[in-house]
Amino acid sequence: AYNVSLIVSANFNSVILSDTLSQIITVRPTPQPAFICNPVCLGDVSKFVDLTQHPGSYLSSWHWSFGTGLAGDTSDHKNPQFAYDSAGIYNVELITINQYGCLDSVRQEATVNYIPIADFEFSIACENDPIFFTDLSDGYDSEIINWDWYFNDPFLSGDHSTLQNPAWTYAQQGTNTVRL
Repeated sequence: AYNVSLIVSANFNSVILSDTLSQIITVRPTPQPAFICNPVCLGDVSKFVDLTQHPGSYLSSWHWSFGTGLAGDTSDHKNPQFAYDSAGIYNVELITINQYGCLDSVRQEATVNYIPIADFEFSIACENDPIFFTDLSDGYDSEIINWDWYFNDPFLSGDHSTLQNPAWTYAQQGTNTVRL
């Protein structure tokens, strides 16, 4: 707490008149906003977790702006969730206010990644010959690191591969749906 004084003086008919007012001022703590939001894939919900430090006070409100520039991209919840309509990096702002009305803000990025698009081609499929599968998937701005192939062979178990470009020989002729 601080004791602040104000002294005012005026010249009235060559006489200096003064008055003094003293008040005690208390400087309240300001919150130190912080949050985390892990990267997500397009279509998943971004989850924001408030990590604001607020020693000597409690938080009375939160205001989030999710960085899309569109109306309605805000929240007043402590730990909100938000679904972005497109992949990208968004500049998110959090403003926290404590019970004294003291406030501060922080901006940081939230990342929404493209969903990889599975695609492949395969060699001619002849009975008793291996079929060679070639991955043509697009990871957009990310490196694809896992492949799960399902060959749907009704006559052989273990009709699965995690290789990028596998081969498979079907036990019998027929039509099979391959899934990557």
